[in-house]
Amino acid sequence: MNAPRIFVVEWWETRATTEQLTEKIFEINKRWKPRQFGCEANAMQELYGEMVQLDARRRNIKLPLVPVYQPSKIEKTYRIRTGLQPVIRAGRLFLHEDMIGERTKLASFPMNISAVDGIDALENAVRLVPKRAVPQQKRQEVEALAAYLRASGLAPQLIEARIREEVEKGLVQDFVRGAG
Repeated sequence: MNAPRIFVVEWWETRATTEQLTEKIFEINKRWKPRQFGCEANAMQELYGEMVQLDARRRNIKLPLVPVYQPSKIEKTYRIRTGLQPVIRAGRLFLHEDMIGERTKLASFPMNISAVDGIDALENAVRLVPKRAVPQQKRQEVEALAAYLRASGLAPQLIEARIREEVEKGLVQDFVRGAG
């Protein structure tokens, strides 16, 4: 796997006023402290992003807002199919178990075209996820696997054997020490 796993920790989708949306942005920013916070910037939407950034400065809030430009000649459904569905198919997208409605929206796409805006926002967010360097990614995946195996109560020698399998797939040899 050359790309990171993506965990959806929050999905907020509703008809909201500009003020409600702005407050939700600040609330999510405070709760999750993202490295990047995307804001669609096509046409006049760019002005909204600038207004939010200005409001953040007035409130002395660090908001890592970045503009997200959509190709105007590409339909949402195509963008989702080519950008989000491969991530789902590869098993890299994880939704919290409470996100039942959101899972249903994803599963029914593109049949339920009225629910496409939230999925489109998710596709935009997925595109903002930075690509990790392959060695760092492999190391993090092996560390996560080792932690999971430890938590599941697997014997240290079995954990080490499983980690060794991952090392044989290309991770540096010295990582095996201390994995159990």
